[in-house]
Amino acid sequence: MKKIAVYVLCLFVFTVFITADIHIQEKTHTDSYYYGGTVQPASDSTIEIWLKDNRLAYITPGRIVLVEQNAKLISIINRREKTYVQTSLPLEMKNIVSAEILAMLQSRQVAGEVKETGENKKINSWQCVGFEVQVSQPYALEIKHWATVDVPFDWKKLNEMFSDIRKLGNYSDAYIEQLRQIKGFVVCSDVEIFLQGTSFGSKSQVLEISRKKPPADVYSIPDGFKKNEQLTIQDLRNR
Repeated sequence: MKKIAVYVLCLFVFTVFITADIHIQEKTHTDSYYYGGTVQPASDSTIEIWLKDNRLAYITPGRIVLVEQNAKLISIINRREKTYVQTSLPLEMKNIVSAEILAMLQSRQVAGEVKETGENKKINSWQCVGFEVQVSQPYALEIKHWATVDVPFDWKKLNEMFSDIRKLGNYSDAYIEQLRQIKGFVVCSDVEIFLQGTSFGSKSQVLEISRKKPPADVYSIPDGFKKNEQLTIQDLRNR
């Protein structure tokens, strides 16, 4: 009888584990810097990612992006203004911004190149490979990514979902294609930003990758939020 009870308990725990969603938590620290006549203070922010089958919730302090691959739908939610915009996948910015904003975005698209360094490094429990990224437009960035394939989810599928989220950051199609060269999920990034004769750093580090039961509404539009047809400049800047 005890063996049966232990077996049932183990089966229950295993079933809960494999049906739980993936939860990723990442922290970013940005150094203080001088820009536009003022000193911008150092800042810290946290990003959460929930992943279940073909659904993704990407949560920042000011924004939530929901990707539903089966429904071919993406929702961009402004948490501060309590508004959202929905459109079909693959994301086409021309469908959700005005002609004026689209022209501005097209003139300032993010461009860069990715190169594998051949370096290996262990970060926490993850065996990682190094990648260097040189961003040339609209301003210069030098980025060192550390990526691992040692994760409990399909990193290739997640990276494809990220491709649409990157379009919200005004990444060019060529740069998004370059980023597909990164083999694995990025768990650590060091960024050096060069801006109007000065430079400052930013570091992102994944703190947790685990299986958890998500909040009941994590893949849903929050109650009471207003639907808009187009994103505003404030929506695009709100991260």
